Amino acid sequence: MKIKLKLWVLLFLLVSFNLSAQELPPVQNYQIIDYEAGRQNWSVTQSSDKNLFFGNNIGLLEFNGGVWKLYPSPNGTIVRGVHEKDGLVYSGCYMEFGYWKRTEFGGLAYHSLTKKLSIDLKDDEHFWNITSRDEWILFQSLNRIYLYNSKDEQVKVIELVTPRAKIFNLSKNIYFQKGSGGLYSVQNGQAVLESDDPLFTKNFIVGLFEHDEGLLILTESGEFYLWEDDVISSWKTDSLSLGQNSFIYCSIKLEDGGFVLGTVSEGYIRLDSQGKIIERVNQEKGLGNNTVLSAFEDFDKNLWLGLDNGISVVNLESAFKVFEDNKGKLGSVYASLEKDEWLYLGTNQGLYVKGINEPNGFNLIDGTAGQVWSLNEIDGTVFCGHTNGTFLIDGNQATQIYDQSGTWEIKSIEGNRNILIQGNYNGLSTLIKKNNNWTFNTKIEGFDISSKSFDFYDSSRVVVNHEFKGLFVLDLSEGLGSVKSLVSIESLGYDSSVFRFQNKVKYASNEGIFDFNLKKGELVKDSLLTGLFYDRWDKVYGRLIPEKNQDRLWGFSSQNIIYLSQDRFDGVPEIIEISIPRFFRQNQGLTGYENISKSVKGNYIIGTSNGYALLDVDRPQKENYVIHLNRIQKKIQNQERFDVPLQEEGVFSFNENSLSVSFSIPSYGKYTEVAYQYQLIGLYDDWSPWDGEPNISLENLPFGSYNLKIRGRVGNKLTSNTISYSFEVEKPWYLSNFAVILYVLLVGLVMFIINRLFVRYYRNQRNRLIEDNKKEMEISKMESRQEIMKLRNDQLKNELESKNRELATTAMSLINKNELLQGIKQDLLHLEDKSSRDEVIKVINKNLSNNNDWEFFKEAFNNADKDFLNKMKKKHPELTANDLKFCAFLRLNLSSKEIAPLLNISVRSVEIKRYRLRKKMKMDHSENLIDYILEI
Repeated sequence: MKIKLKLWVLLFLLVSFNLSAQELPPVQNYQIIDYEAGRQNWSVTQSSDKNLFFGNNIGLLEFNGGVWKLYPSPNGTIVRGVHEKDGLVYSGCYMEFGYWKRTEFGGLAYHSLTKKLSIDLKDDEHFWNITSRDEWILFQSLNRIYLYNSKDEQVKVIELVTPRAKIFNLSKNIYFQKGSGGLYSVQNGQAVLESDDPLFTKNFIVGLFEHDEGLLILTESGEFYLWEDDVISSWKTDSLSLGQNSFIYCSIKLEDGGFVLGTVSEGYIRLDSQGKIIERVNQEKGLGNNTVLSAFEDFDKNLWLGLDNGISVVNLESAFKVFEDNKGKLGSVYASLEKDEWLYLGTNQGLYVKGINEPNGFNLIDGTAGQVWSLNEIDGTVFCGHTNGTFLIDGNQATQIYDQSGTWEIKSIEGNRNILIQGNYNGLSTLIKKNNNWTFNTKIEGFDISSKSFDFYDSSRVVVNHEFKGLFVLDLSEGLGSVKSLVSIESLGYDSSVFRFQNKVKYASNEGIFDFNLKKGELVKDSLLTGLFYDRWDKVYGRLIPEKNQDRLWGFSSQNIIYLSQDRFDGVPEIIEISIPRFFRQNQGLTGYENISKSVKGNYIIGTSNGYALLDVDRPQKENYVIHLNRIQKKIQNQERFDVPLQEEGVFSFNENSLSVSFSIPSYGKYTEVAYQYQLIGLYDDWSPWDGEPNISLENLPFGSYNLKIRGRVGNKLTSNTISYSFEVEKPWYLSNFAVILYVLLVGLVMFIINRLFVRYYRNQRNRLIEDNKKEMEISKMESRQEIMKLRNDQLKNELESKNRELATTAMSLINKNELLQGIKQDLLHLEDKSSRDEVIKVINKNLSNNNDWEFFKEAFNNADKDFLNKMKKKHPELTANDLKFCAFLRLNLSSKEIAPLLNISVRSVEIKRYRLRKKMKMDHSENLIDYILEI
């Protein structure tokens, strides 16, 4: 028996688990890595421009919706108390309090009040709380309350001793506990006892709130009391059921009259104005940490929680509430349905159910483990399309009526309430109602293609869409048991589906929405619906979902949930856009399996990959968003950036032509994405693409005047304002007016120099031409002279040749004459008559040695070869006249035989004479005498 009991318990644990199914407002968590400051955050306040400020372990932390900024505390200690008043942020830390004031550069600068006013603090004082009333600012420590008048700087001190500093600022009075002395109020700068009831002397009060009937008092143990007409009584609320080691650390009253209680170790608890618990949220349910040190409601009704480790913001007014299966036990939700106080979720792991008003969470319906594709309510009966077939659902029980193939979808036939058609993995089949019970009827023969997406064209024709094989129009037999005929139509695009909307079957894909023209067997684009859903900046993708019994058609884009409504009196369709962040679209799971259903309360259930979200389409969305300019920095080349005043038009030198601009929109909704774009008039006039970064860098701007415009978008709403910042980048020094004048002067000087150089050049060119002409003329003259000289030389040559011929003739004549005389002389020597003979020989010898012949020859020789004899005499002064005569004959290249008659000597004597001449001239044996004489 015990074994069976254990098995039942184990089975229950396997198929039934307790998931807290409370739908919660979106929670956004910020960890140390996000804001880069200390772990603990002790207090929160907000300025009129909606920036948030946190008292952090290491300083004052500011958040403007886009960027976190830490201002270290003035003495490096924990900032526990912060409070904004009239544009100043007051803060208190260890042995120090003062205020932070916005500088012209957009940052905050600290101003100490303790030093300025020379306030004498107690030893080891920590300032925990700060509040204000009119011009008075109150700083509370564990020992005192300092009242500072911001107008006349008067300071008053209230002494107290308390283990934990709490101060309660109500409309009529400011209250605080004074240790075990009771509850006091502040009046005229003095502490006035209001009550010493044991409730105040024995309990620590963490909340004091105004109520219609009096004052509500909250103790740290989580008990509420009503103080009315000096009577204190218990105020009945839902039991907080705090753990043994848990207690209430902080509390606030919300604008709607509800309360938020921050606990130690159990997160926060939210109650309505009557004390009924609305939600309990801890770390397991999405909160950043279980210990809440501070709570604050901002201007947009967001709840900010300063945690022991991080910061969380809860969007209480969001149109979305979220159930997240953080443990992964539920799976991805493919279908949802509410009926008769039951909420059904069809997931990839099975069909889960819970009572709408039950706190116990979701349970797996027995027998439904596996993939659920669809949930439909038809005539009061819930049908579940499942990978194992078809189930009827009644409460938390399931009955399987079809198990032959997986079921995608189930639809009713118009005009026939007793037969249903279902799309299966292997075609179509029908269900029939007999004796008020639904059972499987028959498979429709003649069509075996998977029918995930189908609908009725009319009572006998069905349109089936297959993502890859196309569209099929089936003409069914009268009993719906078989296919009489089939028409195939080519599909268009992808992400396709068929659905019925406004009594027409539509086909939708990424290329648009189409009607069927069965006569032509084609698709005809519905230009109106296509324009509304697809021809837009944020195109719908995935399947379109018609809302049952409503003229609404739902679609999902990357940034919006979009639905078409015809609720307007004129019947004109209207597109409504509900902004969603990209992570939400990604969490919906696979494209083509989007699902949305209407809940009993009128909200819409949207399945996601780890749970579901509730959408309240009637909750008004914030319309007015403002963008703020936070910081401008200029960058000098190769140096750090420097802040620039925000309220002045900037004038920057050319080496400061790189700017960094920071801006923000104080929007803190988790389900609203913020984007920015800018326009730099003066460089380009087009708006930049939308971008989520709250800063831009303008690098290496050319000189000129600019007007920078920045606007933002929160979800689908543009900011109500546009930032405008005008600035000028000055010309570089080399383009300044002085530089331009200098350039003009330099250009003029250069032009003058060039002109002078050109003048000189052309003058030189002219002179050169003149010189060249002169030279040419001189050359021409010289050529003429040379020609004349040549002619003269030719003439002289001719004359020389003539002279030489004369000389040769003369020499030959002399030779001939002498030879003749020698012959005659020889002949006479043979005569016997000596007297006559001697007389004639005497005459002959006289003629042979006649100097007149030599003189005549010498003159002729000198005319033919001028200065030769002089040169020979000068070169060889030892030569005699006879030697010179002999050289002259050698110069004429006469042979020894020819020279002998001229000298009246023998040939042998001529050779001897040659030898002697060589010796006188000291010639080497290798030298030729004739060549030497000819070269002189």
